[in-house]
Amino acid sequence: MKNRRHYSRIKYETDCLLIGHDGDSYEAVLDDISLSGALFNVQCDTRLQIGDLCAVMLSDKAAAFPIKRTGIIVRLESGMVGISFRS
Repeated sequence: MKNRRHYSRIKYETDCLLIGHDGDSYEAVLDDISLSGALFNVQCDTRLQIGDLCAVMLSDKAAAFPIKRTGIIVRLESGMVGISFRS
């Protein structure tokens, strides 16, 4: 299978929050990240669906140093959630 990625992924594990378009939030672990998207490990049931808008809070110190990106769910399988960042 041909790799269609435009940017290299960086393996980096850190706790974060995935926030669905309905406002539900899910504790997740960032698995890897690139300029165009990220892959997360979520160990609970979610109501997320492919094509949904979502947000990711990458900082546990959100009040002092918020890192929030929005994206679209592009992958859901076996506890893994992939998102493509919106520009």
